Amino acid sequence: MWMGVIQMARLSLNIRFYTSLMLGLFLCGSVFAQSCDEEFVGIDNNALQVNVLPTGSDDTENIQCGLDLATISGIPVVKLQRASYFISSVIVRDFSGRFEGTTRDSTTLRVLPNSINCAAMAAAGQAPAALKFVEGRPILQFMRIEYDAAVEPCTDGAALRSLVHLTGTATGSAECSNDVIFGQVDRIDFATRGLALGGTFALEAGAEGAVLGGCKNTLLGTIKVNRSSFSNFEFSIGTQLRGQAQVDINFNVFNPGDLNNLTLADIVLIDTGQSTSVIGNEFNGSSTADNGYSAIFMAAVSAESPASTRLAVESNTFNIAGDASADAIALGLPVDLQAQNGRISIAGNVFNLETTGDTEVTGVFVTDLSRGTIVGNRFAGSGTGVFLNSGNRAVLDWYIGANTGFANLESEQASVFFGAGTSNNIVGPSQSASVLDFGSNTVLQEGITQAFLPVRR
Repeated sequence: MWMGVIQMARLSLNIRFYTSLMLGLFLCGSVFAQSCDEEFVGIDNNALQVNVLPTGSDDTENIQCGLDLATISGIPVVKLQRASYFISSVIVRDFSGRFEGTTRDSTTLRVLPNSINCAAMAAAGQAPAALKFVEGRPILQFMRIEYDAAVEPCTDGAALRSLVHLTGTATGSAECSNDVIFGQVDRIDFATRGLALGGTFALEAGAEGAVLGGCKNTLLGTIKVNRSSFSNFEFSIGTQLRGQAQVDINFNVFNPGDLNNLTLADIVLIDTGQSTSVIGNEFNGSSTADNGYSAIFMAAVSAESPASTRLAVESNTFNIAGDASADAIALGLPVDLQAQNGRISIAGNVFNLETTGDTEVTGVFVTDLSRGTIVGNRFAGSGTGVFLNSGNRAVLDWYIGANTGFANLESEQASVFFGAGTSNNIVGPSQSASVLDFGSNTVLQEGITQAFLPVRR
């Protein structure tokens, strides 16, 4: 079945660099059935991996074929080398293995400008993305993924929905079964050349129907995002899974990049029915004169939103600044139109808040969501530590305890604020918190000061 060793003379790239790489490189006959270029795609039997070499121009077909070959053959690794690769859109179904570079400092996957027919993808029931994994068990590792935002990848000039999409099968048909994916993103740098506007996500995990409509709106499984970085995106990570799927977003860094920050939210959780853990991350963000900012934003906005979701936010550092005319929030939980049983735990985080002018930066902002704990966090700077308010329904049964730094927050309101429609909430003892309370049945335990008018320390 195997065709033999590829001769080094057939390579048009740096021969000395690839000499050791190509020793023992074999090609499967199915490569040719998929129109692979045998100079750049091959199987290394010793390492049990598919190697894809860079062409210096458009590598889409070679990467597509390498991933397809690995899927068909059961090969666990598709490997990119220390080089820059260029793609338009790659879509792979049922890939269960690792798609990896060498290091994220040496392997770059760059999306070509004006290269993706995004309208055609949407018409086919797939949200426009540069790299899309449909079901399976994909693991992405050790590379930088970027594009030049000055020229959108979409041929019609519209904004690309996401660089990487972990998803299910296409929507728009009468087939409505649930899809399952087990995806991991590990040590990937997501970045743009220029500022990504128009709602582009660096990484998105969710069913196609959640974006485009239709009955294919349930994606189950697990998503893990680990030790990666995100910069210059309006939205960094968006997940929308159901059925108590597990999502872990741990030890990542979210930066505004080298441009004026126009990030609207780093992590977006809309209409989720998942169990989400956000642990050990660093968020560095701010609002601007025209745009608000949330490090983490969770909301239920649809009548079809699941009735239950879980969120644990633990041991993160939020370095959040606010412009004078727009809100900046570390953790925003405005449930909005649909009631949810939240099961929210916010513990052991550091909130460094910096307010400019009259618009306050807020650490934890909650609307219409009941039953959560805010415990063991440290607050510093200027702004409101915790803000609970009711819009469409009562906000009940929150416990705020064992936090530090409330006494040193400089705030126009207070370190803790309860709006009208809040009820049966507790502020635990020995926190030196100043509480402005417009709710009912609020329990203020020992060492808590009630503020009847806005105060500034």
